[in-house]
Amino acid sequence: YLRHHPEGECLDFDQFLELVRKGRRARDYYRLMRHISTCLECRRAYLQLRAIEQAQQVGWLARLRQRLAIPHAVWVPAAGAVAVALALVWWLFQPSKQQMAQQPSTATPYADQAMMHPPELKLPTAEPKLAPERPREPRPPVEPSGVPQSPIQRELASLKRVEPFLREAARAFATLPSIPQVRGGQTPSKPPMEWLQPDIERNAAIPDTQPTFEWRPVPNAVGYRLQIRPTESDQQSLSVELNAAQTRFTLPAEQALQPGVEYEIALAALLEGDKRLIVHRKFYVLSKEQLGAFRWAREHAEKTPLLSAMVFYYQLDRYTDALACLEYARQKYPQEKRIAQWLEAIQARIVQRQTEFTAR
Repeated sequence: YLRHHPEGECLDFDQFLELVRKGRRARDYYRLMRHISTCLECRRAYLQLRAIEQAQQVGWLARLRQRLAIPHAVWVPAAGAVAVALALVWWLFQPSKQQMAQQPSTATPYADQAMMHPPELKLPTAEPKLAPERPREPRPPVEPSGVPQSPIQRELASLKRVEPFLREAARAFATLPSIPQVRGGQTPSKPPMEWLQPDIERNAAIPDTQPTFEWRPVPNAVGYRLQIRPTESDQQSLSVELNAAQTRFTLPAEQALQPGVEYEIALAALLEGDKRLIVHRKFYVLSKEQLGAFRWAREHAEKTPLLSAMVFYYQLDRYTDALACLEYARQKYPQEKRIAQWLEAIQARIVQRQTEFTAR
C-alpha cells in the first residue's frame, strides 16, 4: 500500500540538503525518512545528493595542506624531520636504567656477606584473626539489556517472522490516535433499520466478497429494495426487489464485490401508501494484502492480543475485532495502563461509526 501511496508529501531541495548535511539533527528527520523509504523518486534524489556531498568532502590533512599552500616536495621531508626530532627528545628524557646497571658496585664486604647470608625471619605461628564475615544480601535479578520490557515488545520478540504491518501496529500502540469523541450529554442517533450481518454499523470494512446481507424486519413493511454501488466508479449498481418476508440476501458469484473497493448500500423499506424508508451506509472490502493481515490477526488473537488489536483497528477498520482482542490483553497484561485508554478510544469510535448513516 505504501509503495503506491507514500506517506506524506514529497520533499523539496532544501529538505534533502538538510537531511544530507545534518542527518538525525535535521528537522522532522523521522517523518521525512519514512516518506523517503516509501517514495521511489524521493529515495533516488536523496541517494544522489548524498553521493555528491560525499564526493565533495576532502580529508582534514589535505585541506590543511591546501590552505598552507605547502608543496608535496617540501611537506614530506619536513614531516620526516619533525618525526626524527620527536624521537630524539623521547630518547633523551628516558630514565637511565641501563647505565645504573653497568656501574661498579660500591657496597662494603659486610654488605656483600649480609646479602649472601640474610638473617632468618621468624613467622608467627598463630593464625591471624579475620573479621566476621557479613551476610551477603541477595541482589535483585537483573534482566539482560536485550530483553524487551513492554508487553507489545514481548509479543514482537515471541514471533519467528515479523511482517512490516506488525511493526507499524506496534508503533501505533505507543501513541493514541486522535479519535473524535461523541459529545457528552447527547444520545447518538440510531438508524431506523438495523443491520444484523455483516456488521457494517460498527465496522467500516468486511472481508467477504460475497457477503450475506441480513437486517431486522421493519413493522408494516410490504417489501424491501436493496441497492449496492461503488462510491467512486461508474459501474452499474446492483438492485433487487424483495417481499416483506425476505430480510436476507446473499450476493451471487457473478455480482461479487471487488477487493479494496468502497461501496454504498441503500436499504429501502416499502410501506403502505407508496411511502419509503431508506437508509444509506458506506463500507469497503478488504484488499488481498489486508485480507492476509486479517487472517493473521484472527489466528494470533489470543497469543498476541495487543498486536492483533492494533492490526484490526489501525489497518483494517475492524473495531469489534479490536475490542475483543483488547479484552484478551486486559486479562493477560493487567499492569498495562494503555489498554484501558485504547478500550475507551475504540468504544468511542464504534459509537461514532453507528451514527455514520443517512436516512430519509
